[in-house]
Amino acid sequence: MNIILKAMSLINFKGIRNAEFNFNTTTNNISGDNATGKTTIVNAFLWCLFGKDIEDRKDYEIKTYDKDGVIIPQIDHSVELFIDVDFREITLKRVLSEKWQKKRGSDDLEFTGNETTYFWNEVPLKQSEYQSKIKDLIDEGLFKLLTNVNYFHTLHWEKRREIIFSLAGEITDSEILSESDMETDHSQIIGNILSHGKTMAEAKAETANKKKRIKDEIQFIPSRIDEAERSKPNPVYVKGLEDEKRILNTKLQSLQKDLQQVIDAETSFTERLALQNKEYTERLERLYKLKNAKFKLEKEIEYDIRASYKNPENEINTLKREIEQIDISIVNLNSKFQNGLLKADEIEGKLTEKREQWKLINTEQQPHFDESSCKCPTCQQSLPAETIRLNKDEFIHNFNASKKLRLDKNVLEGKELVEERKTIEDLLQQLTLNLDAAQKEAESKKVELERLKKESEELPDIEKNIADAKATNNELQELRANVIELEKGIEDKPAQDSMTQELKERRIIIQNEVNDINIQINDLSAKSGNKEQIKLIDARIEELKHQESTLAAELNRLEGIEYAILQFEKQRVAFIENKINDKFEYVTFRLFETQINGQEIPVCKTLINGIPYESANTASRINAGLAIINALSDYNSVYAPIFVDNAESTNVFITTKSQVVKLVVTKDKELIFLNLK
Repeated sequence: MNIILKAMSLINFKGIRNAEFNFNTTTNNISGDNATGKTTIVNAFLWCLFGKDIEDRKDYEIKTYDKDGVIIPQIDHSVELFIDVDFREITLKRVLSEKWQKKRGSDDLEFTGNETTYFWNEVPLKQSEYQSKIKDLIDEGLFKLLTNVNYFHTLHWEKRREIIFSLAGEITDSEILSESDMETDHSQIIGNILSHGKTMAEAKAETANKKKRIKDEIQFIPSRIDEAERSKPNPVYVKGLEDEKRILNTKLQSLQKDLQQVIDAETSFTERLALQNKEYTERLERLYKLKNAKFKLEKEIEYDIRASYKNPENEINTLKREIEQIDISIVNLNSKFQNGLLKADEIEGKLTEKREQWKLINTEQQPHFDESSCKCPTCQQSLPAETIRLNKDEFIHNFNASKKLRLDKNVLEGKELVEERKTIEDLLQQLTLNLDAAQKEAESKKVELERLKKESEELPDIEKNIADAKATNNELQELRANVIELEKGIEDKPAQDSMTQELKERRIIIQNEVNDINIQINDLSAKSGNKEQIKLIDARIEELKHQESTLAAELNRLEGIEYAILQFEKQRVAFIENKINDKFEYVTFRLFETQINGQEIPVCKTLINGIPYESANTASRINAGLAIINALSDYNSVYAPIFVDNAESTNVFITTKSQVVKLVVTKDKELIFLNLK
């Protein structure tokens, strides 16, 4: 993919009020003094695409200031790009606008925030849609790598190393081994590691762990040998010790034979006792089952007899509870009835008061109107006759209106009391009906209660009938007979007799004798110099020495593996660096450094003719950046406009397939744009 910047239009972007730039496909120069806007061109390009500046900031200021350093309000800020992507023209535009609105109750405008709009081929898009189209066009990170000669070296070294390694593709240890010039025995070691599916790091860690364990073991072997030497007993000869030991051993054998006979007899008796206990348990289980069956049948007979007789006791208790509840209800109804009567009397009293009140209001006479009092409040002269007449009419009207209002209120309140009296009367009537019903129900239930009580007194003797039924039931009588018979046949639980205790005591006596003889034999063995113990210790010492020799040989083998891995890692370093550096011109990369202990650690250092990038001059750094962009562009098959800042520092630029925009510092006070071939 080849991306060409054909044109750029800026309106009110930072210090540039209005500018258009047309670019050719090869090299373009933008020159001017410091602070004339060269870097602004780059920032505008990146802002339109990603909303960021060259330093990857999102919140940097793009608005235009006046000569006093104040932001010019109520103007739009926009950047429009015209690009060619594989001969397909695309127009991109990003606009930042200020939002202003009037305050309530004021003609003044108030700034309420910024708004960004986006256009793709002049079609307005949402932010997410715009960003998605940009992402589909090219990855932001890759774009910055391909357009900024300095961007690669702003990344962390691990990220730079990752990018560089991606150019080499997958490199396997087997591939490196096949290309290496290692010694045969070292190659065989590495091949064996790879054949077991292990990485060099895993094999290295495993070998180091084994070495540590072996060194730890070797470290303690000399002290173990010395400890064994010091543990040897001093040889002591005692005449007759062996004969005494032989006598004791003979006695010991005899006692052990006696002990075994006692144990066998004890075991036999224990087994016989266990059998007796088993038979006793089985008889008990049969007896339990028979008693359970007898108890169950007795309960069934009892239940059937009782169920055949109607027992009114539960009904009697139920009726008593119901009569008690009805009596309580009657008391409550009487209480409510009395309260209703009191309320009715109270309402009737209020109605009498209202009637008397109405009579008083209705018989009120119109008061006398004093015409002589109708004078002017200022001059005290009598008012005109017509005015006096109007005042009199108003006086009479007010009296009649007040009288009517009071009469109407009295009538309304009387009607409300009549309605309330009617409600109370209806309630008293219903309570009377409820009382009559409750009293009748109570009397009915009391009659039923007396009948049930009389019935319960005439019940037959149930217990006698139950006893007779049990005595005549053949199955129950058979079960009772079987229980009695089985109880007679069960003797007391088998118990250990005197034989058990005698055997136990005999076993303990013999065991104590055996223990005493063993103590004596051990004591004689200790006194005899214990040649066997010395022999065993000497054998242990020889074993430790052999172990030390074996461990030393294994340690030497592991060190050989470590050395082979070290040599292989050096081969890998050289192989990877050569393969990666073949992808670049002008620069090389050091991807590993050798430590004092010979270990290779990962790094990523750019070298320009052997000089570290950080120590090189500006011209060399620019060409190094171009070389890296060329390699990345070729690998990704993506070519984009390259912006070269401080281009005046370089007289000779290495060639590139990408479009180049050089930013050159000159003495010119305004920007100068040139298209170069």
